[in-house]
This record gives sequence, structure tokens and C-alpha cells, in this order.
Amino acid sequence: MIGMGKWVRFKHCGDLSAHRAIQNKTSINSTKIRNLGMTISLALSCILLFSQKAIGQNGTWTTKAPMPEGRAFAASAVVGGRLYVMGGASAAGTRNVPEIYDSLSDSWSFGAPAPISRAAMAAGVVGTRIYVAGGWIQSDSNDPTGALETYDPATDSWTSGAAMLVARGAAASAAIGGELYVAGGFARGTVYPTLEIYDPASGSWSLGAPLPVAVESAGGAVVGGKFYVVGGLTSFASGGASDALQIYDPVTGIWTLGAPMPTPRSGLVAGVLDGKIVAVGGHNGMGGPPSEQYQSAVEIYNPTANSWSSGTPMIVADYLAAGGVVNSQLLVAGGNEASGSSAFVGHTLQAFTICSCCPGPQGPAGPKGDTGAPGPQGPAGAVGPQGPQGTPGATGPQGPPGPAFSGMILRVAHGSPPPSGFTFLGTSVDGYKTPSGNNVVISVDVYKK
Repeated sequence: MIGMGKWVRFKHCGDLSAHRAIQNKTSINSTKIRNLGMTISLALSCILLFSQKAIGQNGTWTTKAPMPEGRAFAASAVVGGRLYVMGGASAAGTRNVPEIYDSLSDSWSFGAPAPISRAAMAAGVVGTRIYVAGGWIQSDSNDPTGALETYDPATDSWTSGAAMLVARGAAASAAIGGELYVAGGFARGTVYPTLEIYDPASGSWSLGAPLPVAVESAGGAVVGGKFYVVGGLTSFASGGASDALQIYDPVTGIWTLGAPMPTPRSGLVAGVLDGKIVAVGGHNGMGGPPSEQYQSAVEIYNPTANSWSSGTPMIVADYLAAGGVVNSQLLVAGGNEASGSSAFVGHTLQAFTICSCCPGPQGPAGPKGDTGAPGPQGPAGAVGPQGPQGTPGATGPQGPPGPAFSGMILRVAHGSPPPSGFTFLGTSVDGYKTPSGNNVVISVDVYKK
């Protein structure tokens, strides 16, 4: 986890208990992050994974167009098929200009700058507007804010609203029933269990029942009208990452606990696909180099069965990324990425799909089915071509003699002048064979005398 400003929140290598010793240090500027055991390299930020793909029986990962500017600890929301990444910390400092990903064109653009530069905000969508609440001014957890700003994508403009009751950052958030829910968080060395609920209709905040387990940097998701707070960090001691799944019912105002997440972690992204909560990435809360701390694990929670299963791991492990579900894909943007003992703010955009149609292993062959009934008679085929000329048949037997006839019969070529003294009987067709063996057929006029 990174801080940009007066205070560095996490030490990326070594025991996390060292956090308290560096909590009040101020040796940081806008171009280089110190005390993290890392150097941010813009060259390394350009991750060459655009064509990579990871496929498994429990989901598929692909990479999309990388972010123009990598960020960690940013807020995010989805409106109209676009992922909006708000605020957060980059290699150049804390940002206030939204980065906007269009899933149809696989491209990024920028929005109007927010009035406040901050990181670790909570965000949610009510109607078509994005509500951004709380956070740390200039990424400094010792300078928390409760400010509420509303972004309208239709007009690319910002307005301000009533501030939260408890100023803090790194809270989990979600929108339910036209209201924004913000749970947990961290400020000035304190992890909060606080739940606040914002009603845009009245423009006011109210308090809900506190979390059973106080956490910060947890994931937030909504299934079936309930608010799920996934994992998070309970303390800065090694092993402080939580596996808790805390579930709030707005109807009863009561929290319950679900089955614990198999991999305790904080700074993860949570989204809902196919009615299930998908938890990806994060930090294991343990010591060691960033490449061991940052997680690629994907775990999928089924609210109906109250059980977890494993998904296909991420292509690039990350921590404190932004994310949201667009067109049945969980997008995970930016965050801290690692290379051995070094860490840097990444530009990578990864997309996870989980579907009931993803093929599983081939099952055994089933039993042979019954023979089906005969089909209907097909239509008659087309007439075939004319066959070759057959050989002439044999000469038939001699017929009986005809009746006696007296007189003379004259046969002349049809159309010849009639002979004098003869009576025309009619026209007939005669055939004969030439000396060369050819059959010849002619018409003749028959006369009698």
C-alpha cells in the first residue's frame, strides 16, 4: 500500500509492524516514493501483456488496453459500460483527473478534474451519478477528509455535497436501494468499524450498525440487496490481513458473518459475476518481498451455498487496484505490481470472465439411446440426363402377305409435282439404309393408278 504526500502507509518489504515507526515521517515528494523498499519505474509500468490470456475451468483472464497513467488506491465505479477510475496515487503524485475506460472501443480517455486531489476514497453509483466520499488529502492518512463530491458523466462535471460524519479513507463501499453505504476505513492510526449511509434524496448521512470486525482496505459488493464487506486489514502487525466476510442487511440493520475467505488479504478488488462475489488480488499482510506479498489469487463466493471456490489466477498479481464489472467482465485496473523485491504502480488492465458455459473436463460416454422413428419420405430427385442411343434391334419376322392389289403404286419424294394419271393416296414415312450403313428416314407422297 502506498502513500503519496506526508506519510507512507506500508513498508513493502520487511515486517509490517515497522509501520508505526514510520507513521509520522514526512520525507516524501511528488516524484519519488521512499521507505517502501522500491523504486517506481515508468518503464516497468508499461507492462507488455496486451495479448496475454489465462484460461481455466473457473474463469478466463485477458488483458485490455493499459491505463494512460497507472494508479493505486483509486476509487472506481461503472456507468453506461464505462469504468471510471477516480483519484488515487501515481508515480507523479496524487491525482484528481478521472481516467475513463470504454469497453466497446477498448480505449481510455480523461474526465474533468475533481475539486480535491485525494486517494483511498469510497465510491458508488446512484442513478447515473458517481458519489465519491472520504479519502486522504494528497494520499496522507494523517490528513483524512469526509468530503463528498458527485460526478455526472453526462455533463462531465462535479458538484459538492454534505461531508461524512467520520473523516477517513480506505473504506469499503456500495450502493443499495438508492443510497451509498460506506463501511470501515482508516485515519490517523485508527481502523474504524463505522458504517455510514448517504441518502442523495435528502442530502444527509446517517449511522448504521458498526462492523463486527473493524477493517480497512476491504472489498465491497452487493448481492440480493445485501452489502458484503470482504477481507481487509485489521492491524499493521504481520498477519493483520482478514479473511472475514461481513454481511449487512439494510432491511434488518444487522450484520452477520459468512464463510471466511480462504486467503486472508487486504487491498483486493471485489465484484459480482453470475450472482457470485469474485475476490481478486490484494496483499497477504505478511512480511517478505512484494512479489510474495501481492496476490494473484481469485476466490469466488456463492451466497446461496455460503461457500468459496478457487478461480483462475490473475495474469499479473496486484494490490490496491481499481475495479468494476462491465459487460459481464470484472475489470481490474492499475494497482501496485511487483517484480522480486521491487514494487511499482502498474498500468495493466485485466479482465476476468466467469461463465456457466466455460467448458469443463470431458465426461464419460452415456448409454446408447433408442433408435428414432423413420423420417418422412424426401422429395423426388431431379430428372437425370438423356442416356446414350441404344443399339438397333434385330429384324422382325416376315409378316403375312397383304391382300391382292391390281394397279400401280407410285412413291415420289414429298412435295414433288404430282404425276399425271395417278390418284394421290397420302404421305408416308419411309426408311432405308445407305451403303455406308446409316439409317435414313424420308417423307414420300403415295399415288395409285
